Amino acid sequence: MIDIARRVFAKHGHQIEYQVMPWNRTLSMVRSGKIHGAVGPYIEDCPDFIFPENELAMIGFSVYVKSENSWIYSSISSLKEVRLGVAANYSYGQELDLYIEKHKTNRKKLQINYGNLPVENNIKMLLSDRIDAVVATQPVFLHIANKLNVNNQLKSAGIINKPKKAYTRFRSF
Repeated sequence: MIDIARRVFAKHGHQIEYQVMPWNRTLSMVRSGKIHGAVGPYIEDCPDFIFPENELAMIGFSVYVKSENSWIYSSISSLKEVRLGVAANYSYGQELDLYIEKHKTNRKKLQINYGNLPVENNIKMLLSDRIDAVVATQPVFLHIANKLNVNNQLKSAGIINKPKKAYTRFRSF
């Protein structure tokens, strides 16, 4: 999504500077005009934003585990078998959001990462056996696993929700 935005804006004389920061801070800074855009929001993440007619991608959330783990995600109830890692302040869909809300103080069930690099940190926690599974979008997860050179140590354990429309949202320059 970032590469597409860079190419489109470069044709019009604009340069995109991409920064990684917590999602709530990103949305707050777009709203206040401190930054120009957010990559990948769903409409339900920020219904107050104005979105283009066409999405930039279709993105859903999957669950990832270590390659040797035989656990498979089948439903929200199957999460009771794992210690799950998620990123703070993301909307994962109604069912998983309710699960996160219910278990947010139970560190034996759920680890919520509040850092600037939540998926990367969750992958590192997964590899060090501090959690059993990570929820992320496939493009982000694969990009980070590749960057960390750990693709062969991880695998998908199932899809949390079907892909839905994701956008790159910019305010005017």
